[in-house]
Amino acid sequence: MHSCIFTLSEISTVGMSEDVCKEHGIAVEFGKLSFRGNEKQTILGKIDGIVKFVTEKDTKKSS
Repeated sequence: MHSCIFTLSEISTVGMSEDVCKEHGIAVEFGKLSFRGNEKQTILGKIDGIVKFVTEKDTKKSS
């Protein structure tokens, strides 16, 4: 499922969440990146926040 909420700041999802992967028996890893490295957020002065990504443990592909 893909979705995006246009707010300040944005909220979006792509693919399966960590919980959905666990429900389907898919082993996953996840990581988080700070908005501090995002040029758009830096320009807007909105550097508080994260991007969370989930990948399959064995293949490192996103679900």
